This record gives sequence, C-alpha cells and structure tokens, in this order.
Amino acid sequence: METSDIVGRPLRIWSSQEAIVGAIVRGLEVIIPDGSTVIQPGDRVMIFALTSAIREVEKASWSNWSTGKPVSPSTILNLLGYINLFLAGSMLFPLLVNWIYGEPHARGFLLSIASTALSGLLLILAFKRTSRDLTHRDGFAIVAFGWISATFFGCLPYLFTGTFDSWWTPASKPPRVLPPPARR
Repeated sequence: METSDIVGRPLRIWSSQEAIVGAIVRGLEVIIPDGSTVIQPGDRVMIFALTSAIREVEKASWSNWSTGKPVSPSTILNLLGYINLFLAGSMLFPLLVNWIYGEPHARGFLLSIASTALSGLLLILAFKRTSRDLTHRDGFAIVAFGWISATFFGCLPYLFTGTFDSWWTPASKPPRVLPPPARR
C-alpha cells in the first residue's frame, strides 16, 4: 500500500459510488474515515466494493505494487525451513505403513526423514525471519521454491529404498514392479 496512488491524499479525491473505505488500521488504532482522512504509508485499508468496481479499486490501491519492498531472501529461506520440517513430518506416515506391513524399507524412510528435517532445521537456524510482512514476490518465491523442495525431498525415499537406481532412472525406464504375493 506504501506505493499506492491514494497514499498521502485525502479520501475525497478518491470517490466512487461503488466502493467505500470502511476502516483504516494504523498501528493498533482503527480509524473510521471521512472525506478528509489521509491514508498514510503502512496503513491497512478495508475497502468495501461492488463486483463492478473491483478493477477500479485494484487500480487505485495497488497500481505500483511491483515497485514495493524487495524480496527478503532470509525470510524466504526461513519459511522454506518450516516447509521442509512439514515434509519430514509427512514422511512419518509412509514409515508407519512400512512398519505395519513389515516392509524392509524403514532405513530408507528414516534417512529421508532425517535429511529433510536436518535441512529444515538448518534453514530455520541459519536464516532469521526479518519481517512478519510478506510481499507478493515473497509469496511467489516461497511457493516456487517450496514445490522444488518438495520434489527433491519427496524423491529421496525412492532413492534410499532402492526403488530407483539413480536420479535419471525414472525418465529412462519404468520402475521395477514386484510380482503379486503368492496365494496360500
């Protein structure tokens, strides 16, 4: 909102029959605005608009969002650490199923869980989160790198259990298919 066209100007300049500023949150204070109220940098603005006015509101309030704050690499890496911890936790379910069915792949799952959790902890400890506010670009980066991380760490159980012989095996040949168990 800091780079918006409506910051630093009285609200009466931005008048619309289809949209209204209902409240402004400035720090811990909630302001019910009138025409003379001026939106300041850092304000959180609640706008009520009809569907037909959404484009107008976006244009007025977010016209320069891409020139806002720069991406925060330490915040992104810190949050990726939490994503990796979540991935490590989600690998506990296949380990449980492996244990229930008596499969011989527990070591591969444990190695995968340990390496994923260790990478998550290292990212959390090495990169402190600098800001609680995330920009659009931070969000895009977290999602993109989160998917890359999930893909990489999600394939580790296949490699550690011997399902695939190498990184390129899945692309070059189909995986080994085990025969069905013999009937008793």
